[in-house]
Order: sequence, then structure tokens, then C-alpha cells
Amino acid sequence: MFLAIRYFTRGIGVEGWTSVIVSIYFIGGLLLANLGVIGLYLGKVFHEVKDRPLFVVKETVNFHDAGLLPFSEELASTGSFRNR
Repeated sequence: MFLAIRYFTRGIGVEGWTSVIVSIYFIGGLLLANLGVIGLYLGKVFHEVKDRPLFVVKETVNFHDAGLLPFSEELASTGSFRNR
């Protein structure tokens, strides 16, 4: 803070100030990019671990009468799913 005030009030710059700031911003950008990649990886792992089906059929109405193929033999014989 002191160096910034001194630069703007008296016009006295500090040797190497620009290269230090550019280096800090560059390394910070690399760190944030790596953190983003790790976040994507963890999100995909979490999605795979849940292993949930796309949808769950609770009940079917007139499914067999419409001529559609049932999901299982149990559905074909009883017309509905049992609680498992």
C-alpha cells in the first residue's frame, strides 16, 4: 500500500514491481485453472458414485393394453410392479 501511494504522489517507482505482479497473477491464474479441473473431476466422480437411474416408474396405466412391450415379465403378468 505504501509503495502504491508513493508511486502516485511522488512518481517514484519501484524496480521490478511489474514483473512481480505479473508473476503473481500468472501463478494465481494457473492455480485457479487447476482448481477448476479438479472440481470437474470431483463432479464427475460424484455423479458416477450416486449411480441413480434416469427415472423410476412408480405406476403404469393401460400399459399392456396399448400393445407396448413391458419392462419385465412381472409387469406383463401382473400389470404393475411390486414393492421391492
